[in-house]
Order: sequence, then structure tokens, then C-alpha cells
Amino acid sequence: MQGKKQSVMVVLGTVILLLFSLSLTAQAQDSATAQPPTGGQVETLANGTVRITASPAQSAAVMGYWTRERLAATAPLAMPMDSGNPRAPRARPPSVLVPDVVAGGAPAAGADAVARAAFAQDWAALEASVLEESAAESPAAADGTPGLYASYIVNKNTAIAQSSGHRPAGRLSFTTPNGTSYCSASVISGNNIIATAAHCVYNSTSNTWYNNWVYTPVYRNGAAPYGSFPYQTCWILSSWIALTGSYSINSWADDDLALCKMRTNAAGQSLSNTTGWYGRQSNANHVRHIHNLGYPFQDYNLSSLTDAGKYLRLCANETFYQANNVMGGGCNWGPGISGGPWIASYDPFDPVTSYVNVVNSGLFVGGQNLYGGRFNSNNIGVLCPAAGC
Repeated sequence: MQGKKQSVMVVLGTVILLLFSLSLTAQAQDSATAQPPTGGQVETLANGTVRITASPAQSAAVMGYWTRERLAATAPLAMPMDSGNPRAPRARPPSVLVPDVVAGGAPAAGADAVARAAFAQDWAALEASVLEESAAESPAAADGTPGLYASYIVNKNTAIAQSSGHRPAGRLSFTTPNGTSYCSASVISGNNIIATAAHCVYNSTSNTWYNNWVYTPVYRNGAAPYGSFPYQTCWILSSWIALTGSYSINSWADDDLALCKMRTNAAGQSLSNTTGWYGRQSNANHVRHIHNLGYPFQDYNLSSLTDAGKYLRLCANETFYQANNVMGGGCNWGPGISGGPWIASYDPFDPVTSYVNVVNSGLFVGGQNLYGGRFNSNNIGVLCPAAGC
């Protein structure tokens, strides 16, 4: 009898040790997952660009790091602000120009079916929240706010979050030395390339790279119905890295552009085939009618918005000439909308005829305008050949 008791005690002890070992292993795995992956390789190229590239293993680690919960908890990157005079003297804008135009593209047939099967939880959450919010909200469209713009939430009061004209827009999440942040971005090429602001990739004031970018199109209230796409390579201009001192809209915004090529999502889908892509225009007029899209978390006074960062929002305005290759447009949004596209010929149901020609760069402190560098031969004209747009 005594021998049986001893045997039982030995077995129990072994089981306890095994459970303890498994617990330590799980804790170690959790701890490892909580740490951001290591960075990619940085190269300065002769074509006027600098790129950072992740290996396939690093991209896989990026995907593992960005859980649904971590994406939802990410705060916006601080938006560059200019404390100077927003009405500094300006030269007359150039005469009417004929822009260079590249058409957009529609998503691949069957992309929805693949995404719905792979990200069923997000699709269910998206559809449930649309029904719930549509019942609770007034069906009337939001009124424009005072000033030379109208602003509203694009995909909350109506169920058009996944309309083809909005699918190329999304949130770009990444790591910084201080934690995680996000910006806005959009797909601008059939080669899985997104456009965003350079300050969402590299901080020229502190000479610091960010890292671990992941793009989440059609992000809506925590749901990611097409999953997320980790970066392969991001490109910025050498002239952006060379900038020193404090941010200035008139002299910095023209260089504040980055392109990133993204790998496949967890379902093995390529980005462009899943979302389609916007067209793009370069060397166009400074003064035109545009729609400015993105995921702001705060307004121009840095006050947090209701449902901050959860929904795609929009400002419609007539732009104005701010400086050479720098445009302004009325808008009341702030941090979080960095890198979001300014779209000419905006069509919420067709990305092919919607053309990106600026991304959000910064704002003057307290001013109800946003500013960005218009696409031209010296920014998109350098980056696109490097990235293979």
C-alpha cells in the first residue's frame, strides 16, 4: 500500500512539473509576442530614394505581432504642425495644367468570398455593427461644418464601408520608439503599393525610422474584413531624410510622401486584387475640388473625436495654392489622418475613376485646413519608378 502511495505521489509530482513547464513556456511565448519584431534593412539608392525592406520571415513576424486587439488599441501618430503664419505671402498659382493620369483598378473577382471565409469574425462584426448603428443613428446625412468644407463620417450612417470606391483606403499601423501608432493610407497601384506620408515612415526631426508597418484596408470599428497586409519594402525620398530643424508646411510638405509595397494577408490574398486601387494624378493644378479621406483620431484643436479612429471620415473642399507644389484644403480633422489621400473625381463606388493627387502632411496650429504636397515629378515621379508602381 505504501508503495502505491509513493507511486501516485511521483506521478502527481511529474504532472505538476510538466504543467509548470508548460506555463513557463506559454508565458515566454506571450512575452515574445508582445515585443515588436526586429527591423528591416535600410538602403540608400542612387535614384534619390531610401528604402527599408523586410525579409519574408520578418513580414511573418509583423503579422503575428499585430493582433486585432493591438490594432484597435493603437493611437494616432502626432501630426506635424506648423506654428508659422498660415497666410504667408504666396505667388500666383501656375496657369491651367494638363495632369499626368494613371487609372485605378477594380478588385479581383471572388476576392470577397475568399476574405469572408478567412476573416469570418470580422465580417460578422462589421455586418452586426452596421445593422445596430443604422438603427440607432438618424438616417439624415451629416451637415457640413462652417468654413470652406463639408466633413462627415463616410462609413457609419450608411453601409458603404466595403463599396469599391472605399476599399483602397485604410489604416497603416506601425511601431515607434515610444510604442505603436497609426496613420492613414491608400492603395495606388496594381502592384500592391500604398501611398502615405513620409513622416509615418521616418521622423526627420529626430532622424528615427519607424517599423513593422501593416496595412488594414476598410478598417471599421475594430473590424478588418480583408485582414491586414505586412510591409515588404517602404520608400521615402532622400530629400526627406536630409531635412533638419522644425517642420514647415511650405518647405517640407512637398517631400512628405512614402510608398510601401505590401505582402499578402493571412488568406494569401494580394492587396491590389483584394481592394482594387485608386488612380493617381501628378503635375495637376493646385486649385481643384477634392475629397480628403482618412482615419482621424482628433480634430484640428487636438480634441478627441467621438468614436475616435474607428471610422473612415471625409472632408470635401476646393483646394488652394499654399506654396510651390504645396496645396491646402479646408478640413476640421487632425492627427490620425496623416497620409490619407486627397482624391479628385471621387466616386464612392468606383476606385478606377478616383485619382489620388496629394496625401495629408500637416496643419497650422488651430487652423481648419490640411496641407500636403501635390504629386509631381520630384516626389511621386521619383518614388513610383523606384517602387514599381
